[in-house]
Amino acid sequence: MQIYLIILPVIVFIYLFTMNRFFYSKKTFVIISFTLLGFISAFRGNIVGTDVYSYQEIFMNNIQGGNLGDLQNKSKGYYIFSRIVGYYSATPQAITISCSVLVSALVGYFIYKNSKQVLLSTFLFVSLYFFADSLNGVRQFIAISLVINAHYLMIYEKKIRALLTLFLALSFHLTAIIGIFILIIDKINWNIKKFSILTVVLLIISGAYNQIFNFFTSHLSTYSLYASFTNESSEKGKLIFIFLIYLISIFTLVILEYNKKISLSNGDYSILVIYYIGVLFSVIFFYNTFMFQLIRRLLLYFNIFGILYFPIFSDKISSLSKYPKTTNTIIICSVMLVTFYTYFSSLNSNMNGIVPYITFFQK
Repeated sequence: MQIYLIILPVIVFIYLFTMNRFFYSKKTFVIISFTLLGFISAFRGNIVGTDVYSYQEIFMNNIQGGNLGDLQNKSKGYYIFSRIVGYYSATPQAITISCSVLVSALVGYFIYKNSKQVLLSTFLFVSLYFFADSLNGVRQFIAISLVINAHYLMIYEKKIRALLTLFLALSFHLTAIIGIFILIIDKINWNIKKFSILTVVLLIISGAYNQIFNFFTSHLSTYSLYASFTNESSEKGKLIFIFLIYLISIFTLVILEYNKKISLSNGDYSILVIYYIGVLFSVIFFYNTFMFQLIRRLLLYFNIFGILYFPIFSDKISSLSKYPKTTNTIIICSVMLVTFYTYFSSLNSNMNGIVPYITFFQK
C-alpha cells in the first residue's frame, strides 16, 4: 500500500518544484505528474487489479488470431488498438504499458486544458480513487478518458470532434453511452429552475434502477458479468456522510449563484451538474444493498468530474472572503485531507484488488 500513499506527497513536491516564483510551468507539472502515474501503472504486475491478467490473456489471444467473441464485435476500437500494440510487441506486458500511457496522456491533457487548479485536480485524480480504478478496468477507463475529453471539446464548441471522440469511446466500452447525456448537459444553459427540474427527474430515474440494470444486461450481454452486488458496500457505507457534504457543497454553489453572490460560467455549471448527478446517485445507490457493480461503473463517468468541481468550489467560495488566498488554501487543504481519508479507507478495503503493488519483473 505504501506506494499509493507516497504518490500524493510526491505530487505536492512536483508542484512546489514546477510552480513557484522562480519557475512557473503548469504544463511541466502535468507532464511530470502524469509521467509518474503512467510509469507506476505501466510496470505493475498482472495481479495488481482483478482484471489485468484477463486483459493480458485477451491480448495474447488477439495477436495469435484467436476468437475474441463479443470483445471483437462490440469493442472494435480496443480490438484494433491491441492489434496495433501486438505489431510492436508480443509480450503480455505490452498491452498494460500501452493502456497506461494512453490513459495518463488523456487524463493529463484533460486536466491541463480544463482545471482552474492543476495541483488539486491531479491530487484528486488519485485521492478520489480514479487512478486506482484505472489500474483495473483499463478498457472502460480509456473510454472514460475519451468521454471527459469529448466534454472539453463540446464546451469549446468543437462539436464534430466531440462526437467523433465519443464514438471512439464507444468503440472501447459500451458504457460510454453515458457520454451522450454528458454532451447534452454541456449544451444546456443552466439555472436554478433547470437544476430543480433535473433533481426531480433524477429522483424519478433512481426508482427505475432495476430497469436500467436489466437493459444493460439483457441488450448488452458483455455486461452480464456485472449482474452481482458489490461486496464493498459495508466499507464504503462508512463514508456516506462525506458524500452528503459534497452534495451540500453543490447546493451551496447553486444557491449562491441564484442570489448573485457568485458567477458561474455555463462551463462551470455544466461541470457542477455532471458531478451532481454522480454524487446524488452515489448517495442513493452506492451505499445500500441494491448497489450493482454495473451502476458503480456507470457512475464513474459522472464522479470523475469531481477533479474539476472542487477547484471551482474553492475558487468561488474563496472569492467571497476578505482574504481569498488564505481561504482558498484552507479549502484546498481541507478537500485534500477529506479525500485522503476516503482514499486510505478504499485502499484499506483493497478495492479492485490493487494491493499489494508489485512490478511485473518481481514475479
